[in-house]
Amino acid sequence: MRLYTSGCSFTEAQGKSWAFQLSNKLKNSGLDLDWVTSGFPAAGNQYIAQQTVSATSSNTYDLVILMWSGLTRIDLLFDQSDKLIVDNLDNYSFVRGTDSSVGYALGGGIAG
Repeated sequence: MRLYTSGCSFTEAQGKSWAFQLSNKLKNSGLDLDWVTSGFPAAGNQYIAQQTVSATSSNTYDLVILMWSGLTRIDLLFDQSDKLIVDNLDNYSFVRGTDSSVGYALGGGIAG
């Protein structure tokens, strides 16, 4: 069985996330599980949706489960080939590159 999960830090946190707990339960029930996740801290819904579309258009999964994030989170897209932008975001913890030329500066936040 192939499982894909995506979301924010509630999905990504190894050992504590709902996705990790679910994957363990499925494995312990005897399923031969291949689990892929794109969960990432501070991820907003644009990042979650784009990563899911990208993953599911190029791979086949038996089960896809998403945990949407807060509506106030803003994901800023940027051109990964723009050296000035990339250099300025270098010390920001919540930057995520992709396989394409688009990168994400993830908003996260207390209210999100």
